[in-house]
Amino acid sequence: MIAPWLILMGCPLRGGDPKQSASATAYLYATTTCIGGNGGPGVRLFLKQFTQCQGRTSYPYLRIEIREQPILTQKNIVIGGDNSAIRCLSARQSCEQAISGKILFDHFEQFSGKEVKTDGHYDLEFKNGKAEGGLFTVDCMAPCS
Repeated sequence: MIAPWLILMGCPLRGGDPKQSASATAYLYATTTCIGGNGGPGVRLFLKQFTQCQGRTSYPYLRIEIREQPILTQKNIVIGGDNSAIRCLSARQSCEQAISGKILFDHFEQFSGKEVKTDGHYDLEFKNGKAEGGLFTVDCMAPCS
């Protein structure tokens, strides 16, 4: 006889993990780079469905710009004001700005060259009522100049 807890371990519960993507498109991979300009220093997080560090832009993607400094782990960063997010579904469609949302870094490397994992999760809301949410891991880091 199989123990009941073994059956539960092998079968995901219907409710699902609240951190998993709310959409059919999961943006699991990310690239980070530093940004500057009139808005001040910050970090750009480019979320995509497949790992790709260089080359042409692949669709769909999410781009989150975080101007709030310093970036702390385990602290919600609210989208709005200085922080922004857009969703681009294809090259033929215009990108759509998120009306609200948040991002949280579970781990965050401060671009110091250390082998530290950068990951977290995001929840974004768009005008059409659709939401994007899920986990991500940074697989590519562009150096800050």
